[in-house]
Amino acid sequence: MLKYLVRRIVGMIVVMFIVLTVVFVIVRIAPGDPAALMLGPDATPEEAMDLREKMGLNRPILIQYVGFMAQVVRGDLGSSLFFDLPVTSILAQRAEPTIFLTLFSLIIAVSIAVPVGIYAAYRRNSLFD
Repeated sequence: MLKYLVRRIVGMIVVMFIVLTVVFVIVRIAPGDPAALMLGPDATPEEAMDLREKMGLNRPILIQYVGFMAQVVRGDLGSSLFFDLPVTSILAQRAEPTIFLTLFSLIIAVSIAVPVGIYAAYRRNSLFD
């Protein structure tokens, strides 16, 4: 049982590493400049350059990747470009409705699936089974 659990945890870590790497690559190859998007069309090139420096976008891509992974390991998901808030606080705000919807859908699914399963078991080898 312990071997199975260790295998599952290692597999989860590998999948999360791959997903984080894909997200990093997609964000970096997306067209447009994040600094220009954050500042808007009225920004001067100097302001954009200062923001790129502050965000670390002018560093080599490998250094950016290592920094990104280090932040994720610490639980720092950065700041949202659109909301100008930490991503963790945005996720926390949306956790309650998500949990509510998940539980509500689970209750509906179980309340339908259990009676249908009981009926199918009662009518073995029939059309309803």
